[in-house]
Amino acid sequence: MLRLSFETRTMNRKRWTTRGRRGFSLVETSAAVMIGGMCLAATTSTVYLVTTGGDRTIARSDANNHLSLTLQRLHDEIGMATSITELTSRSITLSCPDITGDAVADTVRYSWSGTSGYPLVRALNGASLNVLESCNHFALSALLENPVEEITTPTTDVIVMAYHDGYPLAYTARSINISTTTWYGQTFTPSYTDAVSYTVSSVFLYVRRSTGGTPSGEFKVSLQRVASGTVNPSGTVLQEVVVRATDLPTAWGWVEFKFGNVTLNNNESAAVVCRGTAAYTGEVAYNDTVSIDWNDGQQRMRYTTNSGTNWYPTLFQQTKDLRFYAYGFFTLSGSTGTGKYESGTIGSVHVHLERPYNGETLVTDTAVNLLSRPLLSGMSVDDMPLR
Repeated sequence: MLRLSFETRTMNRKRWTTRGRRGFSLVETSAAVMIGGMCLAATTSTVYLVTTGGDRTIARSDANNHLSLTLQRLHDEIGMATSITELTSRSITLSCPDITGDAVADTVRYSWSGTSGYPLVRALNGASLNVLESCNHFALSALLENPVEEITTPTTDVIVMAYHDGYPLAYTARSINISTTTWYGQTFTPSYTDAVSYTVSSVFLYVRRSTGGTPSGEFKVSLQRVASGTVNPSGTVLQEVVVRATDLPTAWGWVEFKFGNVTLNNNESAAVVCRGTAAYTGEVAYNDTVSIDWNDGQQRMRYTTNSGTNWYPTLFQQTKDLRFYAYGFFTLSGSTGTGKYESGTIGSVHVHLERPYNGETLVTDTAVNLLSRPLLSGMSVDDMPLR
């Protein structure tokens, strides 16, 4: 009984432990292979996407960094500029403290052609380098402080404003020695249509060194106003040219006496006066119609024998004139801007920069406050890009 029971359990156990495993069918195997291949392909695609996507992110980051570094250098160099000699919407030229390490100030210029895709160029002391190989847009603008444009008033060229060198009738050529007491002069009244003033730059006189005695001292030629209500020099010297008596020519000739631009009102009479500091300084030539009055445009010769206390001839005589030419220019009415700044400073500069990257545009901006406040003087008003 016992044995029989043991065998039964053994047989039952044996049947359980020796049962064979069924194999995979062809359909199952094929499906498994297909699913495995799909998983492998998906894994490969995922790895590729992660890898290439990472590369693009890194490249875009590098492009942004390059743009930012370019802008940062531009920002720093503008900020340290001691002067700005050029500023337009697409270019700027700076004078900066020593950049190259040679203890000498350097000149930096940034410029862009204005054509999308062209480089942004940086020139250091004339040596150019592309800091961006491709630039879509580069724009500068400025905030100015107290800008004032230069104003110019139109003038004529330097011309002969008054002269006398002869009469259209018989006359006698004469001369006189200039001394400490004997002075000779000539009044004249320049006039020009639409002029507000005139400026005398030089006077030519027909003179020579004194011959009646030993030349010494100084020969002086001055410009004066005409005293109100008279035809005589006022006695107030506006400007004076001094020549040594021995420097005058020994023979008669035209000598120029240059003035530093004496200005009077249009139609206001002036006088050129010759005087000396010794008994014999020089001789001046004049013409004399003797007894025939000749009106040649509100100009006449005046002379004194007592150092300007009294002037001759009498008021209504117009028979004598010094040989002279007065040169200068007339200032006309109206004024216009020169197109250049006369004064003011640059407070800040704004920079806008764009560059292309892989079909898109990277954009950056900055504003630079200029502590040195570069001067505007001489810079173009029309070219200045205002913020």
